[in-house]
Amino acid sequence: MPRVFAVHGSILRIERPEEIRTYLADPQFPKRTDARAAVCLLAMSQGIGEYVRQLKEEAEGKLPPERRKLANEKIMAVLLSECGKVRPGNRMQFDFTMERDGASDRSFFRL
Repeated sequence: MPRVFAVHGSILRIERPEEIRTYLADPQFPKRTDARAAVCLLAMSQGIGEYVRQLKEEAEGKLPPERRKLANEKIMAVLLSECGKVRPGNRMQFDFTMERDGASDRSFFRL
């Protein structure tokens, strides 16, 4: 009986109200994680990084500075409080990584 080997592909889709971007890595990878990495690399090679940075700049422009201040002072305080209620000693942790123009920063959000 012949042995069947599974191969994996992956789709990355970014949906917004006015547009959809789809990237496809054909099923040729022995591991699912390899297919996911391949579709991310494909999207990066086709300019997804610049697209996401443009979205970020658009979003930042929509929120006035006083609202951003309110979010940082009030909403973050409530989130931190609620996070501690889930598990004593539990804290939100923020790290940020961004490589642009040779500068490197790190950012991840973890509970």
